[in-house]
Amino acid sequence: MNCYETLIDRADQLGISVIDMDFKGRNGRIMNDTIFIRRDMLTVGKACATSEELGHHFTGTGDILNQNLPNNEKQEMKGKIWAYNDRVGLRGIIKAYHDGCRNLYEMADTLEVTEEFLQDALVYFHSKFGQYTILDNCIIYFEPTLAVFDMIA
Repeated sequence: MNCYETLIDRADQLGISVIDMDFKGRNGRIMNDTIFIRRDMLTVGKACATSEELGHHFTGTGDILNQNLPNNEKQEMKGKIWAYNDRVGLRGIIKAYHDGCRNLYEMADTLEVTEEFLQDALVYFHSKFGQYTILDNCIIYFEPTLAVFDMIA
């Protein structure tokens, strides 16, 4: 089962339908208990969009299409943050390191996300944690470049 199919099953368990359809401008949209995903994307792109829409299900309320409103912009970011933690997370960064990934392409492939989604997630984690953070006996550096080191006990 690929990452998109796994997310469809997860949504289904929550009573949410996921429908591929043709539309322009957006990768996904959630309305009530239905997630609409742009049909012409690759599987990993659909998975990223579905995760973000699930994030909106868990963190948002109401119609947030007008991103010129400050509250809507904040709710949009909450959905994205939920997806970043769901699809990548700090443990995902560590997993990619332990799996031998040496660049963003390999990391995105291992985590089954798009490179753009991974880059956005890393920008978010850097803004949240600063230069580095420690988790599970690993140090994750976000600057000057992404790096993971095992801590010696």
